[in-house]
Amino acid sequence: MTGKEEIRVLEGEIDIGKIKAFISRDRDKKGFKELVESIKKYGLLIPVTLIEEDGKFTLIKGEGRVEAHKMLNLHKIKAFIFQKKDWNKQKMIMDWLVENKVREKLSPLDKARLLKIAKDSGKSLIEEAKKLKMGLATAKQYVDTIEQADESVLEAMGNNKLNFTKAKEVVAGLKDKKSQGTVTEIIISDNLSVEDTRVVIRQAQILGKQRKRSATLEELRSSLLNISKDKRDFSQLLNKTQSRIDVLTNSISALKEDAKFLVLLKEAQIANYKEE
Repeated sequence: MTGKEEIRVLEGEIDIGKIKAFISRDRDKKGFKELVESIKKYGLLIPVTLIEEDGKFTLIKGEGRVEAHKMLNLHKIKAFIFQKKDWNKQKMIMDWLVENKVREKLSPLDKARLLKIAKDSGKSLIEEAKKLKMGLATAKQYVDTIEQADESVLEAMGNNKLNFTKAKEVVAGLKDKKSQGTVTEIIISDNLSVEDTRVVIRQAQILGKQRKRSATLEELRSSLLNISKDKRDFSQLLNKTQSRIDVLTNSISALKEDAKFLVLLKEAQIANYKEE
């Protein structure tokens, strides 16, 4: 927030029994059902907004999220908490929320979940990506990662054992979910870097083609012992090259959906360009 004036914002989990609604409203039954399912599956992505005074909390934003927690028999809820004395700065508080401060605090996994929810509910992925300050190609990568990931990969991300960058590499490189789980186990147990993660993924791909099935943990570990330092370095180089190709491919796919870009192509009379 800009300006000399500041407001104090706390974050925490609050007992739902201590919260009273500021304004209640009728809910859309279908939308509420989707919200309940989302919280059940992914947890609460965006905390509710509360005003605190003398240990009592007034709900300003997020009644649906509170009701969904009650339905799921959850007794605490994540919240942004403002002090009552700051309520005369109501506009500043609303600005704080609207300025995407909430979204900036989301982890990559939560951003991916939020994008998937938007996609599943028929919202524009482009608009949601803009809110999260990312390009369409990146947003698609985020959604693809959690849609195509094995449960073990999602669980590892949720428990902060596997970061989103490594998970994205695993899912993009291995469509076989059993292989994803095996590679994830090695990444976590050996605390592998992103570069070494790519080496393991590549080796899992090779073994999968050779055996025409998922390689076991023992087979994959054994094969990794046979990779010389030179081969590891070369494999990392190849993977870096492939990563750059993947980025370019995703960027080109996003441009194909940009109407203004297509008009520019036509106006410039680019060779070999044709409308599909």
